[in-house]
Amino acid sequence: PAPEVCSSQAVDRQCIISGNNFCQGTPFDNQGYGFVLMFNEHYTRVGNPYNPFLVITNAETENVQVNVTTPRWSSPSVNEQFTLASGQYRTVSIPQELRMQQSNLSTKAILVQSSGEVVVQGVNSEERSTGMFLALPIDAIGSEYYAVCYSPAFLHCQFGIAAIQDGTEVSISLPSPLPSGQIVQVTFQGTTYYSGQTIRLTLSAYDTVQIQAAHDLTGSHVVTNKPVSFFSGNRHTNIDQGLGGQTKDHTVEMLPPVSAWGKEFITFQIPDRTVFNPGDNFRAVVSSLSQTSQLNLTVGSSNIYPAVPNGFSYAQFLVGQGSQNTYAYLSSNTPVMLAEFIVSMIATNELADPSMIYLPPVSLYRNEYTFTALERSLSTNNLFVNTIIIVSPLSGRGDITLDGNALPAITWTNVDAGGVIYSAGFFTISAGFHKLSHPKVNHYFGAVLYGNVLNDTVAPESYATAIGMRLSRVNEPCGCNVTTTAQFQADGIDNDCDGRVDEEDCSNANTDEDGDGRQNEDCATPSKVDGQWSQWSNWGTCSVSCGGGSRSRTRSCSDPAPAFGGSPCPGSPPDTQTDTESCNSNACPVDGNWGGWTPWSNCSRTCGGGIRFKSRECNNPPPSNGGVSCPGSSNLTETCNPQGCPGK
Repeated sequence: PAPEVCSSQAVDRQCIISGNNFCQGTPFDNQGYGFVLMFNEHYTRVGNPYNPFLVITNAETENVQVNVTTPRWSSPSVNEQFTLASGQYRTVSIPQELRMQQSNLSTKAILVQSSGEVVVQGVNSEERSTGMFLALPIDAIGSEYYAVCYSPAFLHCQFGIAAIQDGTEVSISLPSPLPSGQIVQVTFQGTTYYSGQTIRLTLSAYDTVQIQAAHDLTGSHVVTNKPVSFFSGNRHTNIDQGLGGQTKDHTVEMLPPVSAWGKEFITFQIPDRTVFNPGDNFRAVVSSLSQTSQLNLTVGSSNIYPAVPNGFSYAQFLVGQGSQNTYAYLSSNTPVMLAEFIVSMIATNELADPSMIYLPPVSLYRNEYTFTALERSLSTNNLFVNTIIIVSPLSGRGDITLDGNALPAITWTNVDAGGVIYSAGFFTISAGFHKLSHPKVNHYFGAVLYGNVLNDTVAPESYATAIGMRLSRVNEPCGCNVTTTAQFQADGIDNDCDGRVDEEDCSNANTDEDGDGRQNEDCATPSKVDGQWSQWSNWGTCSVSCGGGSRSRTRSCSDPAPAFGGSPCPGSPPDTQTDTESCNSNACPVDGNWGGWTPWSNCSRTCGGGIRFKSRECNNPPPSNGGVSCPGSSNLTETCNPQGCPGK
């Protein structure tokens, strides 16, 4: 059966995928309990296929159980179960037969389920070619999407849809013909569709669809009656051939729904492009309801206004060409989706390879990220040099930590984001598990992971993706009749209609952190609080005063108690524990007690009055351990034979 759209294990999460009650929001993010995923087609060199794989990372502070299956695909199937400890990740190889081919319908969905929150990264690898996407959980997906890819593509623009539930009705509207006369052509299930036409179909749970075209599919509009997972990119392409770039790679991202688009962005510049300084290519995609979008790109002190040409569904622009450490601020009067394309390598003295990155809007940055950086190329075994590109509000940036430690030295570049100063920079990290976080729950910052092989003399290879994001429905109607005293705790809703979500730290009572005249009306998700044991109580009274007894003491999981999804105290039971020890082991005193009397002795005289005696011993038991001796005498005498003697 299809999974529930909202995991019952997501504590305090009332998942509203569709409907009108937007005040019952959820602080959606990229961490989750359930994912339905797929892999788009990759360029496969004959005889050299490599398997795609998933990287699954535990985001909890306790063990989680993980199941990875292919519910409707068995040629071959995937069925893996394993346990991840806190701070642990695992790669799961996916048979290359599960990649989609051409424009097609299949049943190649991959289901990931876990007992706690995990982070999932999908990696589609071939020979010297790696494309990574950040997976989005079931509770964060939606029912309206737009495709984005790079064009002109060397090999195909493409996008994919994975159904979650039976009876999913899908409408795919191909982009309108471009003014140049370029026509998109898609042949699907025996029918050829052209620009401006609509493909309609109904999917069952775990069905997968891939749409592929030689021309630009950016702006293809997908609407469904039930939530679906959506993937977009290029099968294999170079980026900005006009700049001289020839290297090609697979590009892919799992895209959020339109409801999670934003209006403010900060662009990230890819480092280590210091020889030719080609800059980075961007596409800002608008929705069909936003054709009047007005974009404002601020680069340093210059303002540029990227236009959405008539007939287009996106604006395209370069940032950073001819310069280094260039970060720009993009604002729009309507919600847009922003994708970054890394420019192909121009010459071997500046190794680089194309990638596509979905850039989250500023309003959906997080204060904490859990992720895994790849170690090696799957095909060559060459090491990736992994870099984190980070953008943070200037105030408080020094408190960001990597794995609990201060960040490495960074050359920061300030960016004016509509009057709020952000700082951007980058630093290298090791392969494997990492946690990037800020202690303040509403200090939201963005970060991208970029891995690049720098020692391959044959061809470059790289990957890039955001390491996390919130996915609140910032595009839905805002506000819930907020008053100056109303408080909404981490509901994933823009309660005060300021374009930001859960932006106040409500642990600061009676404060107006966002300056709108209201106090604590749009609260950030509190940081998880893991339970800690209190001090042990004093020992109780021993059960006996001597001879070996027991006494006990207790402690409770209250210093602090677990809160906001934090882990319980270790051990069992997790709430209250009792510790017992022996006491008063010294032997108890034993008082002496008489044994029996001996028989009377013979009388000392046979006549004329004699005496006889008897005795006893204090041995029943004898006194010990300080016990008292037996009372009384140990001997007893009496007269005997009192009769007179004969002849006397």
